Amino acid sequence: MIEEIKKIINLPISNNTKENLILNVIAEDEKAIIYVLSILDIERKENKKLIEDMNLELSRCHIKIKEPNIIETNFVLDEVKKFYIKYKNKITHCFNQKFE
Repeated sequence: MIEEIKKIINLPISNNTKENLILNVIAEDEKAIIYVLSILDIERKENKKLIEDMNLELSRCHIKIKEPNIIETNFVLDEVKKFYIKYKNKITHCFNQKFE
């Protein structure tokens, strides 16, 4: 299967056509459903981790708002920045400013 996909990728045709051909190759593979389920499992785990990390950052911000003297502002800001850098390929804030 991988060799067939490699050949398709190197063909001088549109990406849309390549995508359709690759999907046909995958659909013919007996293990296709197993692969798709594995991909979904990985995505679910990544999303769960993202939500856990986001809840942590929101909790820090909440504490800072409710009890400003308990936690340092710079610490909260640095942690939020790390969060956006860690998930830069998955999420962005509404201002679309890059943190790097």
